[in-house]
Amino acid sequence: MSFVCIYNPSADLLTYSNVVRTATRSSVPMKHSVSTWYGRTTLPLACNRKDSCELHLYNFNDSPKPKPDQNGADSSKTIISNMPPTADPLGALSFAAIDPAYPNTLLYTPDLRSQTQQCPSQDKAAVKVIVLATWLGGASASRIAVYCRGYQAAYPTASILLLRTVLSDITVKTFAALQTQLEPARNYLLSAFPPGGSQTEGGALLHMFSHGGCNTALQLSRLLRGSNTLEASFPIPLIGVVLDSCPGSSGFVKAYSGAVYSLPAVRIPGINLLGRACLFPVIGSISLLQAWGLLSSVEDLRRELNDFDTFGPTPRLYLHSKGDRLVAAEDVASHAAEIGARVPVVREVWEVAEHVTLPLEDSERYWSAVKSFVDVSTRTRGAKL
Repeated sequence: MSFVCIYNPSADLLTYSNVVRTATRSSVPMKHSVSTWYGRTTLPLACNRKDSCELHLYNFNDSPKPKPDQNGADSSKTIISNMPPTADPLGALSFAAIDPAYPNTLLYTPDLRSQTQQCPSQDKAAVKVIVLATWLGGASASRIAVYCRGYQAAYPTASILLLRTVLSDITVKTFAALQTQLEPARNYLLSAFPPGGSQTEGGALLHMFSHGGCNTALQLSRLLRGSNTLEASFPIPLIGVVLDSCPGSSGFVKAYSGAVYSLPAVRIPGINLLGRACLFPVIGSISLLQAWGLLSSVEDLRRELNDFDTFGPTPRLYLHSKGDRLVAAEDVASHAAEIGARVPVVREVWEVAEHVTLPLEDSERYWSAVKSFVDVSTRTRGAKL
């Protein structure tokens, strides 16, 4: 039996395929054997409970034994000991709250002076602002940082507006309350893209994750359109809309599974079982109220996403997986087909990735799909300006 540690210091994110090839040679279940190193932060992305997972290392019969370091110690163990967790992964990437009263609305602004020297010319239709609306279950700062760093690397001159979603946003807060907490985001976007201003200085890319991110994006759209006194359409020049692991469909089983996935992780025995039990009457009541039309449902979310006024005639990229147990691939496909008659649509389907873990299956493919989509959209938009 030999000790295996998979680490590539030249890559920010280990690809899922590299880990899969090793894990499938063992009897260890896949969901317990994948760990990803991101910079100097350990980031397990495929555990049962993302927030409570620890780094898992396994023995494989057919793997070569790691060479000892200069002191005779196991080099793989030495690597791990030199990689302490980062207390604030988003702060380490220079993200900060726009308004301390709303800590889930954060902004990253690049150093344009140094970026101008590196990238002296910029396309008139290039990405100026990236808006990320995150998901619920397992959306830890470390996992969100994967996407933030990916976008920082892909578009170094773009600002990133990060809208974190929490469970209360879709269970307790009214749409009016949610829009209130999104006002700093609205104000920033209107300052970056003044109404009636020139659209030749770049546009925004909107990337939403799961239903939590969809709900946040929809409330932001309502807020922005309510601020537009010229017309009722979306006032921000959008380059594209990315829908990651969404949208799914309604139903008690899927609603309950999604709620369980969104429960905060705790290590006290029995607490998770108690939480799951309490969810049954709660989700049942919500489903009943939705059926009576008294609460907004997933079907309402799907319709509003495809309402032409919500985001305008903006190209879309759907990223989803056949292995997603919360959002079925056919539900995403039907939503894409519905809007595809009116706007350009690209759909990329993964095979085994679970909910909101697509880069884990194939990181290179994920970012290639995003960049290719943005390139085509910016060229099309630039030709129209």
